[in-house]
Amino acid sequence: MQSKILRDRGAVAVFVVGFAIVMLPAVIASIIIYREGFGTNGAAWVQAAGSIAAIVGAVLLFRSETARRRRERRALGEETAWAVRFALTNAQLEARMIAAELFDKDATPEESPRRHWHLRIQNCRNVLDVFSRRTDHIHPILNHVASNGVLLLSELDFDARKALDSIERGDRPSIDIAGDILRYESHFEQLIQLLDARMRGVVQALDENGDILPVSRLDIWKVRYPSKAD
Repeated sequence: MQSKILRDRGAVAVFVVGFAIVMLPAVIASIIIYREGFGTNGAAWVQAAGSIAAIVGAVLLFRSETARRRRERRALGEETAWAVRFALTNAQLEARMIAAELFDKDATPEESPRRHWHLRIQNCRNVLDVFSRRTDHIHPILNHVASNGVLLLSELDFDARKALDSIERGDRPSIDIAGDILRYESHFEQLIQLLDARMRGVVQALDENGDILPVSRLDIWKVRYPSKAD
């Protein structure tokens, strides 16, 4: 909030200073024209005022366009972050449904859900894989959680295949396999919580630094030049 107030004050200061700079030659031109008429001297001051006004206007327009582009880039980044979160939530839902179907006592070997499970897992994995490969995320945490989601789904697919082998033989899956499948829902919940925690920090950093991440403040990237005394 304080950073936003400071940015607003900075914009107001630029406008006030620019207005004052433009008004100075305009006032001088008005005085000269009033005293001498619209002669060469007055025309020169009018031209100077117009040139300064054009420069100030260009500066204000540049600041406005820069701020607008930053806001648009941030909005797109946050929308993508929500899309990643939705994909993780959907994968969590599929893991929960697969676990519920695994423990369905009414299931029979003739009703093997192998194809349905594989399609649902693969669909979630395809979506998260797209997000994990993108290079335009608002923050790398989105790549990390999406990649972790892909790995979890691969493991879920592997465990589901082993459970289905038992089901199709008419046996119940082992306790270990069933327990592993049951825990995938909590694994995805941990990923979602991690994403939420990191994105809260990202949003705060964007709020405090004009919709951009403050990478310029990282001391590890600052070049320290030797002083002349050295």
